[in-house]
Amino acid sequence: MPTGSVVRFSISEVESVVICAHANLPNSRSVTLARSDKTFNQLVAALAAPDKAATSGVACPAYADVPQPIVANTPRGAAVLVIPLDGCGHYQQAVNAALRVARPT
Repeated sequence: MPTGSVVRFSISEVESVVICAHANLPNSRSVTLARSDKTFNQLVAALAAPDKAATSGVACPAYADVPQPIVANTPRGAAVLVIPLDGCGHYQQAVNAALRVARPT
């Protein structure tokens, strides 16, 4: 669970997004997407989705998501984003897909 202050803003306020490098992954680098980048809207829309309701009575896949810090820059300042989760507590697939497009390996 994230700690700190919660800042709410409209996705229309986001001017750029920084996908931070993974400290424990070799060759990882930060990527900054400006509003004019073709993958910006896909990523911001995926990040704006609400968490899905917790799944009950269904077996969830057993894997851990690699923590992915993402920072949104707005006219009011920068904010670390919380990635929306699916019903099993994993990053939503739309976010994972948008991240793969924005930062191909």
